[in-house]
Amino acid sequence: MREKFFHRSFYIWLIVLLSVSLVFVLGSTRTVSADINSADEPEVGTVTNDDSGQIPAKLYLNISYKGKVIQNERIECELRPYQKDNLADGQEVSMDKLYSNGSYEPVDGHYKLSDGSEVFPTNSYYLKWDSEKKQLYLTDKDNEIFSFSKTGNSESIMPVQFSKISMGFYYYASNNDDLIGTATATGTLENNKFTIDVPEKPEKFSNLNYDAYSGDYNLYKGSPINLDGSNLSLSTSDDKNNPHNYIFYRNIHLSIPNVGFYRTIYLNDIVYSSRKYTVPSNATTFTGYNESSNEIPKDAELYDTYAGYYIKDFTLGGVISEKDVADRLSLKDNKIYDYGNIDSDTFLTKIYSQNRLFGMYSNGYVTLDYYYQRKDNPKTSSQDVLLHTNLGDKIVRVEGDIPSKDIKVDVPVVDGYKKGSVTASIDESGKITLKDPDGNVNDEKSLYDYVKGTDDSGSSSTPTKPEPSIPSHSSSSVHKVEPTITKKNQLVSTAICKGYVSLYKISGTNISKVTDQALSAFSDWQSDEMVTINGEKYYRVATNKWVKDQNVYVYQPLDTVVKTKQNLVYMKNNEFNNITNRALAANSSWKVDRIAYLERDSTPYYRVSTNEFVRKDDINIGN
Repeated sequence: MREKFFHRSFYIWLIVLLSVSLVFVLGSTRTVSADINSADEPEVGTVTNDDSGQIPAKLYLNISYKGKVIQNERIECELRPYQKDNLADGQEVSMDKLYSNGSYEPVDGHYKLSDGSEVFPTNSYYLKWDSEKKQLYLTDKDNEIFSFSKTGNSESIMPVQFSKISMGFYYYASNNDDLIGTATATGTLENNKFTIDVPEKPEKFSNLNYDAYSGDYNLYKGSPINLDGSNLSLSTSDDKNNPHNYIFYRNIHLSIPNVGFYRTIYLNDIVYSSRKYTVPSNATTFTGYNESSNEIPKDAELYDTYAGYYIKDFTLGGVISEKDVADRLSLKDNKIYDYGNIDSDTFLTKIYSQNRLFGMYSNGYVTLDYYYQRKDNPKTSSQDVLLHTNLGDKIVRVEGDIPSKDIKVDVPVVDGYKKGSVTASIDESGKITLKDPDGNVNDEKSLYDYVKGTDDSGSSSTPTKPEPSIPSHSSSSVHKVEPTITKKNQLVSTAICKGYVSLYKISGTNISKVTDQALSAFSDWQSDEMVTINGEKYYRVATNKWVKDQNVYVYQPLDTVVKTKQNLVYMKNNEFNNITNRALAANSSWKVDRIAYLERDSTPYYRVSTNEFVRKDDINIGN
């Protein structure tokens, strides 16, 4: 039986409203009062009995609804000495003037049940002592009498009405029925009906595979639940075995977030093949993610394997402790991962066995990159690419020659929406760029907008924009436009994680790779020219030797000291990945030697060590 995290193992006993009286009487001894008359004879005054010692100090009142006792619910309260005296004198004690053994009082005479529901008595109730029968009674205004058991068992009952009711909700993963978490909601009685809005997702999560930041749940969007207060059933539950009446449980199944698993195969540093998978974040076994035989380059030798991950919101104890956490490392010297000779299924299983959970990556992704070498460069590339759309990211398959342009790619069909397509290009490195018919590039914003409707064939989903008409030209009519070379002196540095960085020769729009020379990792170079060809920027570092913008960053030398601001400062490496194992203390001073522009924009980063950079906004310069 699944453990019910929703249930507490104890009950909060009900209490009643305390008397506003501040009278405090010490002891309960009864006395006889007398006046002295003129004959010095005592005149007997009101002689009270001494029954107070027989009146129970504690009362246990069951509560009932429509004549049926509510299971496990009772009011436990105590009589103060002066109240016992009043009862012994034949007075009635109002129920709203009893003292609870708890530490708080109900509001407006409402009693709170152990499930959080609130009830109030249907009538006004009083306690009364029968001095002849030595019996304490519970009576209402109509003198209907309920007797207490002399054995101390709670036989007396107090009929109640509901004013509020709590409902509990269990949320399960739709793929394997795991309990994700629980939530409660409270409805107020209005016109004898309860209306309760069901929470879209859990308020409390049951294990570390799930939390409020675990990507995008397929949230519950059900209508409010309406209950008729006059016909509440005493059945335990619709869906669960429930020891409490009047808590109505509902089971809700949610589609849980997935973890992105991106596997890429490089041949001579060119993307040869890639696959993108979505793995359930609560997965504990992993099959079906292995490389197929046609994805492994023939006559190629594996020389390195890199594993990495990215987490948008890293949570600890249900609270975001860090954002944009990423890392990437080589496996060729790692025994646990078979020195890089590891298939995808085993790799994912190893990750799970090391972390004991996979859901921590559910608002990010895990990567596995194989690097092969072969004499000849690949001629074609076959890759999965994320397409950003107004309906969320979609995976599209792009296949073509290296390099190639204007590859038509159909977008995934979505029921109720028109069909459509985008275009793709593959550069010499195997990098794929998606564009819409207007030439807009696939970036973090939506590139493709699905439009509701059907095409001419009656099936759902025509392109959102008409495909452009491309006129046909003979080779003699094509006007060849030479790229514009801009002269600009600047310093560039190769990224340390790139390994050897390829050089290229450029002649007009023709680009060829230099095969006998390359730039070493983490080396600095003087550039005097730059040019953009097919959307890719190049920097010249020697006579007709060019390096791609994606493999270097631009920097300026600087010799100064900076001081961090009031908060802990996190750093980036020169590939703009977060550094997760180090940070700079608040109000600490650091020497810097350069300003780097890591993201090809105007945001400056200051280098505080070999491969650690801090953002300008996080520091004060010259302190």
